[in-house]
Amino acid sequence: MLIKRAHRARTYRAWQLPSTRWLPVSISKTAFQAASGLTPAASNTFWLSVAMAITTMWFAWLSISLYKGWANQNLKAAAKGALIRGLLLYCVLFWLILH
Repeated sequence: MLIKRAHRARTYRAWQLPSTRWLPVSISKTAFQAASGLTPAASNTFWLSVAMAITTMWFAWLSISLYKGWANQNLKAAAKGALIRGLLLYCVLFWLILH
């Protein structure tokens, strides 16, 4: 993909575009807030909350499914480790996301 800049005669490829690292952080934050309507901190909190909600719902579904199988005495040996793996995964994600 070729991109032409109006103020320069040089043609850039997508990976050769000039870096935008020179932009001050305040301009980047202002641009993000103008485009999204949220501050970066609020967006971060929102997406972390969504990730934790999905993980919590998945773990609840796993626990209920395993309990139903255990109550009906229809639980396979491989499924018994699923609760421990699910609990370990939930704890690790909980620590990584909320730490």
